[in-house]
Amino acid sequence: MPDAEASLELRVHPASAGPTLVYVPGLHGDWTLVGSFREALAHRATFIEITYPRTLTWTLADYGRAVAAALLRQGVTTGWLLAESFGSQVAWALLADPARSWQANGVVFAGGFVRYGPRWLVRAGERAFRVIPNRRLSPGR
Repeated sequence: MPDAEASLELRVHPASAGPTLVYVPGLHGDWTLVGSFREALAHRATFIEITYPRTLTWTLADYGRAVAAALLRQGVTTGWLLAESFGSQVAWALLADPARSWQANGVVFAGGFVRYGPRWLVRAGERAFRVIPNRRLSPGR
C-alpha cells in the first residue's frame, strides 16, 4: 500500500456462537453509523467494525488488501461482509484479489451504490428470514 503511515483499524465484538459479520463502512469511513445495529446483534454474531485511514492515496485495491490483512492479523479467516454504500466498492476489490487468503461466506450490500430488487421481493425475503432459524443460515457452524 502506498501510504505507509496510513493504517486500517478493526474493532472486534466476539460472540460465542453465530456467524462472523464484517462491517465495511461507506464514505464516512468508520463505525459511527452502525452502533444500534451492533447492539441489536450483541452476542448473536461476532461483529467486526472497520475504520479506514484518512488518506487520499489508496486505491480500491489498497483498501481491499488492507481489510484482508487486518482480518487475518486478528485470526479471522472467513465471514460475511456487510458492505455499506462505498464499502461495496471495497468489498468487490477484496473479493477480486486473486492472492487473497481471506474468504467471504457471502456479501450483504446495503445502501448507496446498491440497487434493490422489486419492493415486494425485498418484503418476501424479510418474511422468509424471520421464520428460518439462524443455524440454517450458517452451514458448517
